Amino acid sequence: MQTFKGCAVISDELVQMLFYTNGEIVRDKNQNIMPNGTVLLGGV
Repeated sequence: MQTFKGCAVISDELVQMLFYTNGEIVRDKNQNIMPNGTVLLGGV
């Protein structure tokens, strides 16, 4: 993942990654774009 602004990773209590974002797109642990996971304007 390449990002110039904020990014985040969300995991469960077992530290298993659930999803992540580069501020513009949200992807699940299998790197699929999540529903409503685009055009987040995090790079503006």
